[in-house]
Amino acid sequence: MASSVVEIYNLACSAGPGTRTSITAVDEGSREAEVCTLWYDTTLEAVLRAAPWTSTTAYERLALLYERDFAVDWTSAMPPPEWGFEYASPANMIRPRYLTSFERFDLSIRDTTHTIVTNVDSAILCYTKKQTLVSMWDASLTMAMTYALGANITMGLTGKLSRARSALEAANDMISQARVAAANEREVGLYETLPSWLAIRGAPQGQAPQYIYPPGPLLSLSNVG
Repeated sequence: MASSVVEIYNLACSAGPGTRTSITAVDEGSREAEVCTLWYDTTLEAVLRAAPWTSTTAYERLALLYERDFAVDWTSAMPPPEWGFEYASPANMIRPRYLTSFERFDLSIRDTTHTIVTNVDSAILCYTKKQTLVSMWDASLTMAMTYALGANITMGLTGKLSRARSALEAANDMISQARVAAANEREVGLYETLPSWLAIRGAPQGQAPQYIYPPGPLLSLSNVG
């Protein structure tokens, strides 16, 4: 399994355009290294968003920014009208997955801060973090990134659309397999839908399926280069 960005570059050059050049450093000045560097970060973010990779899983108790006061009229200083709490998103979050209570939430923006809005008090979030350390990636993420980067650099290095499409299809196959594996590992059930701030008022309780935030889209030549 790859242990460095340079190894990913070389694997991508083989998987995509099929070049035999061996890259020895990300800043070596070769055309292959330049094209890989140009698209590496964009491709990595797209791949990380696309599936709940095991090696990018993180949990964090969210920092509360604002709490809704339902005793007064709503103002823009409060969370959006349908939500009771607004939290700061984790700084290294690529994409949210689920709250540990499995209740619903959404993404929002407060000025220049990305936020998470929900009706959960003291919320804990499971999310995909930006894992840039290649040696920590699992095999499926390594392969998906290899093929995705290979697809992206192929047009810049050889212009062979058929090879780019073939590599992209392989990347999406790895992403789809990761999604299925994650779904099979997750226990599906119901959670109580009534938020705590309404429960104390004696409102009736209900149930709903566990809420999982959807992954990002599969890759295409337009969104990975």
